[in-house]
Amino acid sequence: MKKKLLGAAILSSFVTSTISVPTFSLELEEIIVTAQKREQNSNDIAMAISAFDGDTLKELAILTTSDMASAIPGLTFSDSGQGTPVYTLRGVGFNESSLQATGTVSVYNDEIATPFPIMSRGPLLDVQRVEVLKGPQGTLYGRNTTGGAINYIANKPSDTLEAGVSASYGRFNTSDVDGYISGALSESVRARLAVKTIQSGDWQKSSTHGGTHGAQDKSAARFILETDINDSLTASLTASWWRDKSDNQIVQAVGINRQDPTNTLVNDLTAQHEKPAFDKDSRRADWSLDDDYQLNQENKAVSLRFDWDINEELSLTSLTSFSQYDEKDSEYSRDGLPGVPTGEVDAAGILYTAIMAPEQAASYNPENYMSGVRNISNAKIESWSQELRLSATYENYNWVAGINLSHDEVDSASEQVLELTSNTNNLFGNPGINFQSVNSETYQEGDNWAAFVHGEFDINDRTALTVGLRHSVDDKDFEGCTKDVYGDAAWLFTNIFGIPTEAGACATILSSGQSGLSKNSLSEQSTSGKIALDYQASDNTMIYASYSHGFKSGSFPTLPANLESQLAPVTQEKLIAYEVGFKSSLGDGSAQLNAAAFYYDYADKQLLSKKITGFGSLLALVNVPESTVQGVEFDLQWQPVDGLFLSLATTYLETEVNELTAFTQDSRTELDLSGSEFPMTPELEVQALVNYEWMMSDNIEAFVGVDLSYQSSFQTDYASKSAPLDPIYEIDSSQTWGARAGLRSTDEQWSLTLWGRNITDEFKASNTFKAADNIIRVSSMPATYGATLTYSWF
Repeated sequence: MKKKLLGAAILSSFVTSTISVPTFSLELEEIIVTAQKREQNSNDIAMAISAFDGDTLKELAILTTSDMASAIPGLTFSDSGQGTPVYTLRGVGFNESSLQATGTVSVYNDEIATPFPIMSRGPLLDVQRVEVLKGPQGTLYGRNTTGGAINYIANKPSDTLEAGVSASYGRFNTSDVDGYISGALSESVRARLAVKTIQSGDWQKSSTHGGTHGAQDKSAARFILETDINDSLTASLTASWWRDKSDNQIVQAVGINRQDPTNTLVNDLTAQHEKPAFDKDSRRADWSLDDDYQLNQENKAVSLRFDWDINEELSLTSLTSFSQYDEKDSEYSRDGLPGVPTGEVDAAGILYTAIMAPEQAASYNPENYMSGVRNISNAKIESWSQELRLSATYENYNWVAGINLSHDEVDSASEQVLELTSNTNNLFGNPGINFQSVNSETYQEGDNWAAFVHGEFDINDRTALTVGLRHSVDDKDFEGCTKDVYGDAAWLFTNIFGIPTEAGACATILSSGQSGLSKNSLSEQSTSGKIALDYQASDNTMIYASYSHGFKSGSFPTLPANLESQLAPVTQEKLIAYEVGFKSSLGDGSAQLNAAAFYYDYADKQLLSKKITGFGSLLALVNVPESTVQGVEFDLQWQPVDGLFLSLATTYLETEVNELTAFTQDSRTELDLSGSEFPMTPELEVQALVNYEWMMSDNIEAFVGVDLSYQSSFQTDYASKSAPLDPIYEIDSSQTWGARAGLRSTDEQWSLTLWGRNITDEFKASNTFKAADNIIRVSSMPATYGATLTYSWF
């Protein structure tokens, strides 16, 4: 650890707290959060917390959880290329696309866990606020995580009738409409319904065939019903739904790196049609017109909450939830190339296909195009959870104790279409004889139970102690294998090696020497803990120090597996976090200055890499034995004069792998990767916001604002002195600007806003990775602009 960095942190770094743009007051409003399962001022909690209210989320164009990365220093989002979002907080992330892999950063809705990252893709809807908790979470939240937690709090039913609508129209014919209606159904029953839809035209354009792509088709709804059963018992039923049938974003090809450089037949054929996008144009893309590349995802969830005030000090809370995710034939681009005309494929290969896979030959059309790689995903996830907790609040201390149970089932089939790739189209030296399409089918069933206790104690008038403990047991049962969809090449491949395999059956070679379905289980236990001490140095300043120990459970992968060893699980990772900081109110409440420094001792970090087998290096999950993270953060909020609000937040990180022998994305042998920085982790992130409001008349306010999000360059692969990073795996620094101006009524009944996002049309990428013969990149949206009209009825 670099002591100079941590020593300077106490004076020069700050932790992000809530941004809620105030109106005509020199005193910043008090921000109430529920990070510790009770209402508290965020400045009284010995924890790094970022929070935004719903209005600010809209102003900053935060429409999905992935957009949160543009507003929270230290939080990054990367696209895995197969639908699964990857959230990384303070360098702690898991770049894995398997649907059954839990994230290092968990997402919650009203304290109920979203079990898997893929289920967090839906649009944000009717949000009151969001709270981002940094560092290991486990002593209070239902899913153990090493990176942190994102908790959305929805707007709740009102006692009186309210309704509102918001409609936006912007570039690419994008319409975004949402609305709500809320009120009392009787003296003791209240309800709220919120709906949202996003529709747009295409925003991507082909460099070769003139096609366009990228239309959005997203919808979401939520219904909340609350009832006061009696004076001390309240029940709340929530049903939510989202669907995404948008075009899936096309990746950009930025380089070629053959899996098998010796396969001249395939390599020469495909080289005629390869045009990597070395330019930095967000809209530039290419794809085969024969493929749809469209999503078909749907998520449904229902939860029931009971709150019982047993007496003035004790309360009992029950949280029961069930969620279901379905995906059918979602198609993902994995090469970023326009494809090769089918008529150019070797005639002998076509004849072979007609003999071995007549269902393919029946649809043969020489005018069609064969792509290099694409994925088709089908999945079903079902999950339920139950939490029961008892809370006590007294004058000088409070505590929470409870249990949490959950059960998950993930049924996943990922079809990898390999029409023309150098390492699969080379049986007998013929490009037409190939593993044209393989299906990796897995099923994982998991059970988790945990018991937890958390307490806060006032030692004296100025000093408080926070302690927490959680014990968890995770059990997972798994089965899976890889099949050749058409039952030809895999059948031939395994039989050549003397392993009888029926056409279309599992072709994964088991440890027994036979091919078939791999079955395995994983059972893990962990004990998480936290201890924090905070000291009220003055009426306006609190200093704190904390120690926490967190875990993230292991999981099995979904990937093309020739050998059973590729389907071995990754085991749980462990993180010990040390943090010191302060939170200070300045200028009679007109400014807030927060600071923190942290050091993470990270063991068994989970990683998708490769393993050496008898068939060469093949994809597999591995653990990074030892690594470290250290950093500093700061946040300053200031309202110097009436109507002017300023905010500046920064995170600086240093990450290092201390011990790891593994593969890079391009290497064909294991390398010493000690000394490498973490992928997907910028060293410096800055978020700034300026907002100014003034009175146009007695009942109309005007406002203007700008915001900046800066991210330094970062790498998307591991590297070290023995294995320098290929520059193609480095994402350049970027800075994106947003702006808005508008009018609103002083009673907040209506508003009109003109807005722009990424107004300088800055190129920004979230990931670069290797897929078969290609190196591909995922870019962010180009400049967008439009207008939003809101109207509310009270």
